Amino acid sequence: MATQNNSPNGAMNQSPTAQKMCQIQTPQFYDHKGTQAIMDLYGIKRELLVDCTFLEKLARDAASAANATVEGPLLISTPPDGGGPSFTMHLLQSHGSGHAWPETTITIKGEEGEAFKRIDGYMYLDFATCGVTCDPIKACVSYILGLQPSTGTVTILPTGENPDAAADKQIKVYTLDDFKRVFRSEFDEVSGKYSVPTPADAQELKCE
Repeated sequence: MATQNNSPNGAMNQSPTAQKMCQIQTPQFYDHKGTQAIMDLYGIKRELLVDCTFLEKLARDAASAANATVEGPLLISTPPDGGGPSFTMHLLQSHGSGHAWPETTITIKGEEGEAFKRIDGYMYLDFATCGVTCDPIKACVSYILGLQPSTGTVTILPTGENPDAAADKQIKVYTLDDFKRVFRSEFDEVSGKYSVPTPADAQELKCE
């Protein structure tokens, strides 16, 4: 049977503890609007894509670079068929995730005088935050510095806009080279401030 709500502020009759837990003070800087970054990165060394210890540190460093807070442990798993690992990261401000395909190969147009070029190793990454205190751009920078891909794209998507203004959202898609050029100052800041993991001793099939 439904409980009738007679409280003046629209809250159910609750214990003092429950009432205190529900009294969430929202800081002025907190906003439901945010930014989501989606990355498709190619040409990554296989030893990086199969090293779960490296990928976890990489994800945590990316969150730190973006000024985001990681809540709890990362969930990392590998498929039984020997494919690349996946991870999910719960952020206080939203989430991050990634999946690696060390076995993936693509063929792209080569440089001048080279008709085609083969690229091995692919990783998909997603990083989203709400409010104005985090910067997913810097998370992307940290991932790029750590993975050292040779090509790829970065998509930046505003979230939480009024549905009436959805058509005006400015979704921006950068090639890897354009992203490095546009956000050069962010690359300088992140590379100088954070210790981006570079596992020279990474071993294949390190994930369990």
